[in-house]
Amino acid sequence: MSDIAFKLLLAAILAIAWTVEFVSGRSMSPGLRLIANPAIARFGWRFAALGAVMPLLPFYNPIMGVMLLGPSLLVAANNLERLWFARSLGEARFAALLKEATESRRLGLAISSFIGSGLMIAVTGVMLMLLSSQGQGDWSYWFGLGLVFYGVAAGLMRTTFAVRLHRRA
Repeated sequence: MSDIAFKLLLAAILAIAWTVEFVSGRSMSPGLRLIANPAIARFGWRFAALGAVMPLLPFYNPIMGVMLLGPSLLVAANNLERLWFARSLGEARFAALLKEATESRRLGLAISSFIGSGLMIAVTGVMLMLLSSQGQGDWSYWFGLGLVFYGVAAGLMRTTFAVRLHRRA
Protein backbone atom coordinates (compact mmCIF):
# COMPACT_ATOMS: atom_id res chain seq x y z
CA MET A 1 0.00 0.00 0.00
CA SER A 2 1.38 3.41 -0.88
CA ASP A 3 2.12 5.98 1.78
CA ILE A 4 -0.74 8.26 0.70
CA ALA A 5 -3.20 5.35 0.46
CA PHE A 6 -2.25 4.29 4.01
CA LYS A 7 -2.75 7.83 5.31
CA LEU A 8 -6.10 8.10 3.51
CA LEU A 9 -7.23 4.78 4.99
CA LEU A 10 -6.23 5.90 8.49
CA ALA A 11 -7.98 9.24 7.97
CA ALA A 12 -11.16 7.53 6.72
CA ILE A 13 -11.32 5.12 9.66
CA LEU A 14 -10.60 7.91 12.15
CA ALA A 15 -13.35 10.02 10.54
CA ILE A 16 -15.83 7.15 10.86
CA ALA A 17 -14.82 6.43 14.46
CA TRP A 18 -15.01 10.10 15.47
CA THR A 19 -18.41 10.52 13.78
CA VAL A 20 -19.81 7.44 15.51
CA GLU A 21 -18.33 8.57 18.84
CA PHE A 22 -19.71 12.10 18.54
CA VAL A 23 -23.17 11.20 17.22
CA SER A 24 -23.70 8.29 19.62
CA GLY A 25 -22.38 10.29 22.59
CA ARG A 26 -24.58 13.25 21.83
CA SER A 27 -27.58 11.00 21.21
CA MET A 28 -26.95 9.12 24.45
CA SER A 29 -26.30 12.17 26.61
CA PRO A 30 -27.35 15.52 25.12
CA GLY A 31 -27.16 17.10 28.59
CA LEU A 32 -23.67 15.65 29.22
CA ARG A 33 -24.78 13.77 32.34
CA LEU A 34 -23.38 10.45 31.14
CA ILE A 35 -20.10 11.70 29.68
CA ALA A 36 -17.01 10.42 31.52
CA ASN A 37 -14.54 12.65 29.64
CA PRO A 38 -14.07 15.56 32.07
CA ALA A 39 -13.11 18.06 29.34
CA ILE A 40 -16.24 17.37 27.31
CA ALA A 41 -18.39 17.23 30.46
CA ARG A 42 -17.08 20.67 31.42
CA PHE A 43 -16.83 22.48 28.07
CA GLY A 44 -19.69 20.80 26.20
CA TRP A 45 -20.44 19.44 22.76
CA ARG A 46 -18.87 22.36 20.92
CA PHE A 47 -15.55 21.43 22.52
CA ALA A 48 -16.11 17.80 21.53
CA ALA A 49 -16.67 18.92 17.94
CA LEU A 50 -13.02 19.98 17.83
CA GLY A 51 -12.28 16.29 17.46
CA ALA A 52 -13.43 16.59 13.85
CA VAL A 53 -9.83 17.53 12.99
CA MET A 54 -8.64 14.12 14.21
CA PRO A 55 -8.75 12.51 10.75
CA LEU A 56 -6.13 15.01 9.58
CA LEU A 57 -3.58 13.67 12.06
CA PRO A 58 -2.26 10.84 9.83
CA PHE A 59 -1.18 13.39 7.23
CA TYR A 60 0.86 15.23 9.85
CA ASN A 61 2.16 12.20 11.75
CA PRO A 62 1.07 8.68 10.69
CA ILE A 63 2.41 7.17 13.92
CA MET A 64 0.07 9.39 15.96
CA GLY A 65 -2.77 8.43 13.61
CA VAL A 66 -2.13 4.73 14.24
CA MET A 67 -1.88 5.33 18.00
CA LEU A 68 -5.22 7.14 17.96
CA LEU A 69 -6.97 4.53 15.83
CA GLY A 70 -7.49 1.87 18.53
CA PRO A 71 -8.73 4.26 21.22
CA SER A 72 -11.06 6.00 18.76
CA LEU A 73 -12.63 2.73 17.70
CA LEU A 74 -12.96 1.54 21.30
CA VAL A 75 -14.64 4.76 22.47
CA ALA A 76 -17.08 4.59 19.55
CA ALA A 77 -17.80 0.92 20.33
CA ASN A 78 -18.33 1.70 24.02
CA ASN A 79 -20.78 4.48 23.18
CA LEU A 80 -22.72 2.22 20.81
CA GLU A 81 -22.83 -0.51 23.44
CA ARG A 82 -24.48 1.83 25.98
CA LEU A 83 -26.60 3.82 23.51
CA TRP A 84 -29.60 1.53 23.53
CA PHE A 85 -29.79 1.49 27.33
CA ALA A 86 -29.41 5.24 27.69
CA ARG A 87 -31.97 5.93 24.97
CA SER A 88 -34.40 3.37 26.38
CA LEU A 89 -34.28 4.82 29.89
CA GLY A 90 -33.56 8.42 28.94
CA GLU A 91 -30.53 10.41 30.02
CA ALA A 92 -32.01 11.60 33.33
CA ARG A 93 -33.18 8.16 34.43
CA PHE A 94 -29.90 6.48 33.39
CA ALA A 95 -27.94 9.15 35.27
CA ALA A 96 -30.18 8.63 38.31
CA LEU A 97 -29.55 4.88 38.13
CA LEU A 98 -25.79 5.44 38.04
CA LYS A 99 -26.05 7.89 40.93
CA GLU A 100 -28.08 5.34 42.92
CA ALA A 101 -25.40 2.75 42.31
CA THR A 102 -22.73 5.08 43.69
CA GLU A 103 -24.90 5.81 46.73
CA SER A 104 -25.03 2.10 47.55
CA ARG A 105 -21.59 2.33 49.14
CA ARG A 106 -20.10 0.25 46.34
CA LEU A 107 -17.76 2.96 45.10
CA GLY A 108 -14.74 0.76 45.78
CA LEU A 109 -16.19 -1.97 43.57
CA ALA A 110 -16.84 0.55 40.79
CA ILE A 111 -13.31 1.93 41.04
CA SER A 112 -11.69 -1.50 41.05
CA SER A 113 -13.85 -2.54 38.07
CA PHE A 114 -12.93 0.53 36.06
CA ILE A 115 -9.23 0.35 36.90
CA GLY A 116 -9.21 -3.40 36.23
CA SER A 117 -10.90 -2.94 32.86
CA GLY A 118 -8.44 -0.22 31.89
CA LEU A 119 -5.56 -2.41 33.03
CA MET A 120 -6.75 -5.32 30.86
CA ILE A 121 -6.88 -3.05 27.82
CA ALA A 122 -3.43 -1.65 28.63
CA VAL A 123 -2.01 -5.18 29.01
CA THR A 124 -3.50 -6.05 25.60
CA GLY A 125 -1.62 -3.08 24.17
CA VAL A 126 1.63 -4.09 25.89
CA MET A 127 1.31 -7.59 24.49
CA LEU A 128 0.73 -6.22 20.99
CA MET A 129 3.84 -4.09 21.41
CA LEU A 130 5.89 -7.09 22.60
CA LEU A 131 4.61 -9.28 19.76
CA SER A 132 5.37 -6.75 17.03
CA SER A 133 8.15 -8.32 15.01
CA GLN A 134 10.06 -5.13 14.26
CA GLY A 135 9.53 -3.21 17.50
CA GLN A 136 9.04 0.50 16.90
CA GLY A 137 9.39 -0.08 13.16
CA ASP A 138 6.15 -2.07 13.14
CA TRP A 139 2.73 -0.38 12.96
CA SER A 140 1.31 -2.89 15.45
CA TYR A 141 3.75 -1.54 18.06
CA TRP A 142 2.21 1.94 17.76
CA PHE A 143 -1.32 0.56 17.69
CA GLY A 144 -0.49 -1.31 20.91
CA LEU A 145 0.93 1.84 22.50
CA GLY A 146 -2.33 3.61 21.66
CA LEU A 147 -4.21 0.85 23.50
CA VAL A 148 -1.93 1.27 26.52
CA PHE A 149 -2.72 5.00 26.64
CA TYR A 150 -6.42 4.31 26.13
CA GLY A 151 -6.53 1.70 28.90
CA VAL A 152 -4.93 4.08 31.39
CA ALA A 153 -7.04 7.06 30.30
CA ALA A 154 -10.31 5.09 30.25
CA GLY A 155 -9.67 3.62 33.70
CA LEU A 156 -8.90 7.05 35.13
CA MET A 157 -11.78 8.87 33.41
CA ARG A 158 -14.34 6.25 34.42
CA THR A 159 -13.04 6.24 37.99
CA THR A 160 -13.22 10.04 38.09
CA PHE A 161 -16.76 9.88 36.72
CA ALA A 162 -17.82 7.42 39.45
CA VAL A 163 -16.22 9.55 42.16
CA ARG A 164 -17.93 12.65 40.75
CA LEU A 165 -21.31 10.85 40.89
CA HIS A 166 -20.60 9.62 44.42
CA ARG A 167 -19.80 13.14 45.63
CA ARG A 168 -23.11 14.41 44.22
CA ALA A 169 -24.94 11.63 46.03
